[in-house]
Amino acid sequence: MRRAKYLLTIPVLAAMAAVGAAQETPPVLKFGITGSDPTGEYSRVMSQVAVQRVLLDIAHQPRSRSFIDERLHESNVGIDQLLHLGLIRAEGDDYRIAFTLLTREDDQRVREVTAKYARFLSDGILKRRKELEQLLAAYDLPSVSKGDLAYVLIGCFALDWDGQDIAREEKYFTEAGQNQYAAWAQELGLSLKGMYWGSHNGYLKSVVFTSFGDHEALPRMALPDMVWRMSRATENAELAPELVKPSRTFADSAFSSFLEKTGAVMFSLRSGPKTTDDIAAGGRLSREELAPIIDLLLQMHYVRQDGNRYIAAVPVLGAVDRQMENAVRQVVWQVMHEWLGTYYEPLRAELQGITPLKYGVSYREHVFLQIWHYVFAMTNGQLVESGFFSSPYGSERRYKGFTPMVWDPSLEYLSR
Repeated sequence: MRRAKYLLTIPVLAAMAAVGAAQETPPVLKFGITGSDPTGEYSRVMSQVAVQRVLLDIAHQPRSRSFIDERLHESNVGIDQLLHLGLIRAEGDDYRIAFTLLTREDDQRVREVTAKYARFLSDGILKRRKELEQLLAAYDLPSVSKGDLAYVLIGCFALDWDGQDIAREEKYFTEAGQNQYAAWAQELGLSLKGMYWGSHNGYLKSVVFTSFGDHEALPRMALPDMVWRMSRATENAELAPELVKPSRTFADSAFSSFLEKTGAVMFSLRSGPKTTDDIAAGGRLSREELAPIIDLLLQMHYVRQDGNRYIAAVPVLGAVDRQMENAVRQVVWQVMHEWLGTYYEPLRAELQGITPLKYGVSYREHVFLQIWHYVFAMTNGQLVESGFFSSPYGSERRYKGFTPMVWDPSLEYLSR
């Protein structure tokens, strides 16, 4: 099963934007999922400001059914839907929060606590920095920054994705409920700049496009983000109702084909600089097909031009990199294993007063997964500050707040 990724999803973002445009009342929550929500029900429900406001009311104090019904009367959501989605639960005559919703005060408290525990994790990684840098040196593409490579392999593949796996494997986190995702929400107010915890992933048969960064610098000028937005433009197009769905299917198919070709271009550059003839031959593309792809990649800073040759400017990871990337992730897995065994319980003890734990939401089944995102986001920020990772906000970057990568789907899971 494909590992869950932490997403402030494009459907969520689109829904939030649409609601913001349609309603005068501003949103009070940012929200997302870890996993997948194929029905989109969570996104549709949470995008409604009336729902956000009543959930925040319930977070501050358990509420009666009549209170909730009154607050939801102008929405198309009822209390039964909130119960079905696991957002609230009944206790006696009142309803309480049943998922990981953090108020602004909770958010501040979690940041203060996890910053301390993240320091233990980043120190553990930095103690093995020389070993990690020796492993990363096997990546023989000098046009790609080793700081960018460390950021995506350690910050995203290891701390984010493998971190979820080790937490599940060692029973620090266990999924509960019928959904294929873990829902979270936070009250708006605190900046997300430098909280490097969000991977946006576009999976195709032969290639995966990922952008990894914070959720302050949105929308991202990256792949797959740009394609997602362009594909969903059909929803706002002036089309007859019966044409919307087939138009969306057509757009998705066209963009998938474009991404497959773009992936072939990037993989051809993994072995070094290439002319357009070399790239076209390697990717089995005509010069006419290649020209707009190269132009877009240049503008996005995925590639650079050197005379008549093109060079990869972002991490491109192919099957040839399996041994290197696996060895890097093994080292970080060991550090995370030691950290979890030492700090899982002390961290929980310091967070007992936050809203979801106060109202009985399970730390192991719900809350820790979100807390882990704070921990590794803070760790990533500390590793940026140390100079081990390149900064997604570096002055040389045209588009800030994230780092893109292109990789072979066979690399997704750690082999141990």
